[in-house]
Formats: sequence, structure tokens, C-alpha cells
Amino acid sequence: MTARAELSFQPANFMIRDQSDMADIINLRQARKAAERKRQQQQAAANRAHFGQTRSAKAAIRSEAERMLRSLDGARRDGAEAGHAGADAATPDNVDENS
Repeated sequence: MTARAELSFQPANFMIRDQSDMADIINLRQARKAAERKRQQQQAAANRAHFGQTRSAKAAIRSEAERMLRSLDGARRDGAEAGHAGADAATPDNVDENS
């Protein structure tokens, strides 16, 4: 045997790494395109929810919101008009600029 044959790597001396230690190799172009597709799909879902309703469904939602606002305004304890706070609160609607 030659000296070279005696220097062969033995399993005890040579560590073989299993695949779990290695990072996944990815194509950055494909990853970028996948992220863009995911963003576009999310935007499309939001657009379907916002613009995909029928005219009658939009009217029903609008009338329900208006009914809830009227009900809420009717239940005020201080009797203030809708959109205004109490008479002693300093809101931009009722602040006197000369004082």
C-alpha cells in the first residue's frame, strides 16, 4: 500500500453533514415574483370585497350604517346635536377664536 492510500478519510475523521444543516437554495427572481403575486392576490381580494358588492347590497349596508347612527344619536344623554360633544368641551366646532 502506498502512503496515499493510508491517508484516506475515515467516517470518524470526516464529518458528513446531513441536509437539515444546509440552507435552501432559492432563485431570487422566482422568490421576488412569488412575493409580488402574493401581494397582488391580497390586493385583488381586498378589491373584490370592496367593489364586488351589488348595488342593493351597498345600499343595504349604507342604510344599516345610517340607521345605527340615528339610533346612537337618539340615545345621547346630554341632548347635544349629532357630531358635537357636550357644551363644555372645547372642540374645533365650538371654540371662540376671539377669546
